[in-house]
Amino acid sequence: MDETPVVRIWRYLDAPREFRELSVEKGISTHGGKEEWVIHVPVFLVGFIPWIEAPQGGSPVSHHPRPDGSVVYIRARA
Repeated sequence: MDETPVVRIWRYLDAPREFRELSVEKGISTHGGKEEWVIHVPVFLVGFIPWIEAPQGGSPVSHHPRPDGSVVYIRARA
């Protein structure tokens, strides 16, 4: 099986629970419940995909560094 790290994109509700929980603090959504998608970027691609962090129509993006150096990005509706 190929274990090459890849960029993974999910609709928010389809993302792994551990990633969805990154947008919740003290039981409250940090994006006001407007989360749309989750992207997991492996360490060797962090910083090489500028559109992930770029504002698009005012939609907020949060980034969550992981212990392995990868980053989870969560974008919400404006």
